[in-house]
Amino acid sequence: MKRFKKPRPLRPRRKESQAEGHLAGNVLVCHHISLDIGQARLADALFALFSRGCVVEAAFYARSEPAYMLTVQGVFDDALAQTLRQNLVGVPDLVPCDAPEGVLSSILPLGQVLSAELNAELALRLTQDPLVTEYTNEQMVKRMEANPGVDFIFPDLSPEEYAETKAKLGRKKS
Repeated sequence: MKRFKKPRPLRPRRKESQAEGHLAGNVLVCHHISLDIGQARLADALFALFSRGCVVEAAFYARSEPAYMLTVQGVFDDALAQTLRQNLVGVPDLVPCDAPEGVLSSILPLGQVLSAELNAELALRLTQDPLVTEYTNEQMVKRMEANPGVDFIFPDLSPEEYAETKAKLGRKKS
């Protein structure tokens, strides 16, 4: 008996990109950053995106073109998108733009687009930024209260950091 091979589809199925799955239904906030501005100014512009986007829980994606980098931040709703746009208005080297057609299929997580040196520089700046540190600690306190004793990739805060952040959260609510 002769065996037949399973016929291949005429068109290969397009695999959904990570951005398409993660940003589906999100509001996109896009910017161009010229690549001719030098590493220091590029790091400044990207740090502004991260530090302001972190607080609105934005997802960060990008793609590199010959003359510029297209950054795409995904946020949950229009109000957060408007807040992010307003917070980025005065940042030099960030040029707001509309999301190009089909952008979700051509972007990658920002860390995969940046060089290792630029990733390290941004990580260092973010750890030294008081607003980002405070926000991150507040999120950790919420996670620790919702899931006590559960192991996560990022470890729990120390008892001292937990108490300090919890006190700050209590003062904010009053």
